[in-house]
Amino acid sequence: MPKDNSFVFDTNTGARVRFLPGAHKHGVKTTDQLNVINEARVVFLLPATHGRSRREWLFLGRGLDGTILEVIALLGHREHFLVIHAMPMRRKWQARWDLAQEGK
Repeated sequence: MPKDNSFVFDTNTGARVRFLPGAHKHGVKTTDQLNVINEARVVFLLPATHGRSRREWLFLGRGLDGTILEVIALLGHREHFLVIHAMPMRRKWQARWDLAQEGK
């Protein structure tokens, strides 16, 4: 899959996703990020950070190899989501992940 930040993917749910350069900083593949968005077990709306005016969407889910990942996206003007961050899930989200797993 291309990492070109102008390339737009359609998810299984019909949402459109564009990946900004920060989405690849930690080496998480585009296919894994799409899988997390498509199959997310946990989705939270977070306050805007880093001087942004838009709130952030936090998706927690598994990559194709089973690794638990966090993907953070903004709602864009032309696409549904602009992915700005992706990496293996950090400890700070563990309680949210565990709570969602209890409701399987």
